[in-house]
Amino acid sequence: MRRRIAFFLPRLNHLRNMAPVIDYVTRHCPNRFEVFIFYPGWKISKDFLQVDRSYLVELFGSRVNLVSLESPADLLHSIQSLEIEAIVNTSPEVNEIDDDTLRDAITRSRLVGVKWVALPYAYQQEMITSTEPEMILDYWDLICTIGPRSIEIIESYLSNLSSDMRVAIGKRLAIVGYPEIDGIARLDRGEILAKYGLPDNKPIICVSTAPTWYYHGARGHNSVSAGYEARFRGIGHIPLWATPSLLTTVRHPVIISYKKYLSKLRLFADRNNAVLIAKTRLKHRDPDYTAECFDAIFDDVTYFPFTTLELLSVSSLYFGFASMSVVETVNLGIFSITAHHLPMDILIPAGKYRDFSRLFLTQKGSIGNTPGVSELLDGTRPSGPRALEKLSNSNLEDYQVDEVEREKLLDRFFSFRGKSSEAFVDALSSLW
Repeated sequence: MRRRIAFFLPRLNHLRNMAPVIDYVTRHCPNRFEVFIFYPGWKISKDFLQVDRSYLVELFGSRVNLVSLESPADLLHSIQSLEIEAIVNTSPEVNEIDDDTLRDAITRSRLVGVKWVALPYAYQQEMITSTEPEMILDYWDLICTIGPRSIEIIESYLSNLSSDMRVAIGKRLAIVGYPEIDGIARLDRGEILAKYGLPDNKPIICVSTAPTWYYHGARGHNSVSAGYEARFRGIGHIPLWATPSLLTTVRHPVIISYKKYLSKLRLFADRNNAVLIAKTRLKHRDPDYTAECFDAIFDDVTYFPFTTLELLSVSSLYFGFASMSVVETVNLGIFSITAHHLPMDILIPAGKYRDFSRLFLTQKGSIGNTPGVSELLDGTRPSGPRALEKLSNSNLEDYQVDEVEREKLLDRFFSFRGKSSEAFVDALSSLW
């Protein structure tokens, strides 16, 4: 009997982790599953991520059934009318559907046996499961995590719960790895260089551009972030009425400017006869001067394989600003440097987002801070300018990955490398 499973795709960029799974299921398990993709037919909150049906057709052809939902309420109707047996989302947080409509869809569909499943996405699974265990028990049947470290963190956060609750949560957890990384097997260096117009005779340094905290930072902190944004990007990049917020930044006498970072990266690239490229996103609102420093700048072009994964696979070094791209670098074996260009302890309120960012990205031994694999450059401390100057005068050979340390890090954080989609199918199948 073929199980009918539906992947809910609220935003196009969720394909980075969802597409490898869909591709695997439709190619290797066509006799076990009939696959549907549900996507919003209404205007979503981030219109630049509206799902493009033609792109889905290009990726999957007739292997999937595409269902455009007319409204959020149509989610439940489609589950019922199509006799869907499992709904797969990118995390326990479902975007683009209001809470009441979502609760109704989950509650009513689960009453008749529909399973609700969350794929791994950044550190969303660990954060939400650890801080909202009752919600997980009420609404989710399977939470997929990336590796042993995920389980350690969840168990430590839930240690104060009753034994029964901990056992119940544990039964809903499955380690499946990180599906996006399955895409590494599809990468071809020559094809990628041709696709992005990059040379084959020079090393490539890849930079993730800086996110815009003033527009997209923590809610309620825009007045604070505006001052830091002005010091980092330049006074002309915030409204005039926000300039008094500069006074709130005096507690940080050191804030390396964006122009200084870019000029030093340019010097580093020229010193090493390297091509300097940038991976950006529309929401980053890159200043005009950014383009002057790079040989090429790319937004998201494709999601399977993911553009970031493709660009990093042909790069010799990665430099980023508060980015999750270290997930790709450690799996590809590329040394990464992440700049803390703004004081995150001020811009991110104390709580789960700051805590889990630290656990996965910044504390010693995390994905973004393991000696020999990844390092941090704190641009808000006196050590920052010295570290940046050292980088600009260094050689690419100084940033070779310690493969022993990388393997330890991968074993701790990422299971089923290259076989995450297969592990997911096994976990999903165990629900019936």
